[in-house]
Amino acid sequence: MNGIIRYNIPSILKTIYINFKYLNFRQAIKFPIIVSRNVVFLRAKGKIKIEGDLSFGMIKIGFSTVGIIDLKSKHTMLEIIGELIFKGSAIIGTGSNISVSGKLSLGNNFKISANSNIYCTNEIVFGNDCLVSWDCLFMDTDSHDIIDNDTKEKINFDKEILIGDRVWFGCRVLVLKGTSLKSDVIIASSSLLNKCYDGNNVLIGGIPARIIRSGVSWRI
Repeated sequence: MNGIIRYNIPSILKTIYINFKYLNFRQAIKFPIIVSRNVVFLRAKGKIKIEGDLSFGMIKIGFSTVGIIDLKSKHTMLEIIGELIFKGSAIIGTGSNISVSGKLSLGNNFKISANSNIYCTNEIVFGNDCLVSWDCLFMDTDSHDIIDNDTKEKINFDKEILIGDRVWFGCRVLVLKGTSLKSDVIIASSSLLNKCYDGNNVLIGGIPARIIRSGVSWRI
């Protein structure tokens, strides 16, 4: 138990680093971002922007929100080459990784429980009050080029991912480029999303995903 507590406490040096590296002095001295000891910073050439009022610890990165996660073996990786925007409070759970070379916007009260990955090379936008369970993956790119043999030109291009307010992603959901979701949406676990899904208050699931039921909502 002592080991678990030790790995789930803030790192003073890393917290100082991320605030004064990415924020202006007036913002940084409020320490709105708190990071745990298991956070690893990779390339740090990009920008972090926090919109709205700032408060101490409003953004927490690398802390456990799930009791069954082994904190000793899980690191949280941050690679910020592009722009990461926080629209308010956020929790990025342990074992989750974020790589941004494009533009990633996280709405107010954004939460990732653990072990999920966001890979943004173009643009990914989350609305307010979104909840991401463990082992989810968001990618707005294919990472590798597909070439037409006749024209020798690339045929697969990055596409944005747009997510509305109050969207709950169950565990092991895969969200690919071109995905668009409205608000008050539930995504069933192990689903694959790759297109625009119309409608608020819907349950979406399957491989590939489709609207299973309408007239639903969710709460914690």
